[in-house]
Amino acid sequence: MYYIIIASVFIVDQLSKYFVLINMAPGQSIPIFDEIFYLTFVRNTGAAFSNFQDQRWGLVVVTSLVLIVLVVFLVRNIHKEHWSLLLATSLIVGGGLGNLLDRIRLGYVVDMFDFQFWPVFNIADMGVVVGCGFLILNIAWLGKKDGYGKKT
Repeated sequence: MYYIIIASVFIVDQLSKYFVLINMAPGQSIPIFDEIFYLTFVRNTGAAFSNFQDQRWGLVVVTSLVLIVLVVFLVRNIHKEHWSLLLATSLIVGGGLGNLLDRIRLGYVVDMFDFQFWPVFNIADMGVVVGCGFLILNIAWLGKKDGYGKKT
């Protein structure tokens, strides 16, 4: 199941980016809900919140190392850890792979969801953020009750 989550996040992310790449010009913004939500094509050469701009290969190396560690963790612990920790790991890996492929292939990450008050983001970013949220919940609640992340 967790490999399906990784593949789903990755595929939906790449399809949404492909749609933007073939239908929009960089910087183009289409209002979906005027003054609330726009589809905006941004070429992000940095990481979260546009930190580390133009550090393509550094970001590729760091992301690759983190993804290797997470995949090894997932493979080794798929029947040992609590589902919430495995779900968190799967979402982070799926999102990380989507943005990694962009950096390698294009030299930037395609972002498109624009709420005007927040930096523009994509499906992969949502996978990473939701995965980190599950990771925090896992540590905060399950870690106290059952020992860090162990299956109950």
